[in-house]
Amino acid sequence: MTKGRMKLWELRPAPSILNASFNEGPWVPLGDRLLAFIVRAESEDRARWLASQIPHGGAGFVWLDVKLTKCVELMWVHPPGGDAGVVVAHSQVDWLSACCAARL
Repeated sequence: MTKGRMKLWELRPAPSILNASFNEGPWVPLGDRLLAFIVRAESEDRARWLASQIPHGGAGFVWLDVKLTKCVELMWVHPPGGDAGVVVAHSQVDWLSACCAARL
């Protein structure tokens, strides 16, 4: 099997979820859940699957559901090297955004 070109993907709860209170849903209780990921993968589908396999990422299915989560490709000057996998997982969505913005 030929390995595809790796890309970096940012996964986080969909904006509608972020704007609602986290009083219910797959991320409750909030204190021990991961809310954002940077994933190295060939495709969005693969990135979503890899995120769904991480413990404490909420119910794993949420990262596969396009209505509950957002997955966007991060643009880089040089393609990321290395094997597919989760690069960063964090429990605070704002921290991850700041981390990505600083690198762009």
